[in-house]
Amino acid sequence: MLRLLLLVAIVMFMITPLYIVGVVLSVWYMFKFGGYELVFVAVLLDGYFGAFYHLPLITICSLALVLFIDLLKPRLLMYTSDNEMVS
Repeated sequence: MLRLLLLVAIVMFMITPLYIVGVVLSVWYMFKFGGYELVFVAVLLDGYFGAFYHLPLITICSLALVLFIDLLKPRLLMYTSDNEMVS
């Protein structure tokens, strides 16, 4: 339920002038839940703003951020599932 509420809040913040809050929530969402559905939301937002006639910047940035966070996330882990310290 939290995942869906955050996704709706991110979309609402991105279509209003509070897009900075939407970006911060998106980054936290990507660390917490993975964030692959945010790429789909970014495609829809680019369609909403008509950005496909030029450069779909929101889609490109969200895809790059998802890939970057997926690469960064294992390096930030400090414990395994057995509560052993990761070096």
